[in-house]
Amino acid sequence: MSRRVSAAQAAFAALRICALALGFLLVSCVSGSDRQALAAEYLLLADGYAGLEDYEKALFFYERAAEDPALQNTAQYGMGRMYALSGNWDEAVRLFAGLYAQDPENEILVSSYAYALASSGNIDESLRLYRALRDSRPDDARLAADYVELLFAAGKYAEAEAEAESVRAEFPDSGEIATLEDLEERIAEALGTAESAPDAAGTEAESAVSGEPEE
Repeated sequence: MSRRVSAAQAAFAALRICALALGFLLVSCVSGSDRQALAAEYLLLADGYAGLEDYEKALFFYERAAEDPALQNTAQYGMGRMYALSGNWDEAVRLFAGLYAQDPENEILVSSYAYALASSGNIDESLRLYRALRDSRPDDARLAADYVELLFAAGKYAEAEAEAESVRAEFPDSGEIATLEDLEERIAEALGTAESAPDAAGTEAESAVSGEPEE
């Protein structure tokens, strides 16, 4: 259903842009309000293509929308998302970093920036950012659960396990606990895999020394 809505939005926006562009060709002077209207249509079209997972086209129209100062931050955030979804983490980090410098208290932005940093290999800075946000809002169960998710994504399984237990103790009646249960299973599985790896390596080494193959 959401893909149908996005497709309809994209088609409508495309028609609107064509009409506006044609109007611009017929006049010698384009007003500021007309340019703002066109930028808004670009943004709508970019969102539509993003919903269709056509990240290349979405990026193109986000870039056009970003030319309007009033929409620049919104469009650049959209560009950052498209780069992230495309796996271009360095570009995502670059865009999110600029936006973060302007709005360091924006929870959604900090979350996106932190994940982009972690995915680009800058794990320590990623965790520092999100931990600071988590500490600034100690009563926010969702932020606490998201921090556990980030620790897990960063491969810090033991810390994620400890943090998950802390979240359970702090927010026993929160709806986030249901989400946390699935994450805890993945953490336990990851810890089990990590613990079994040295044992397997030790067994192989013993077999090599004794000359007996591992069964």
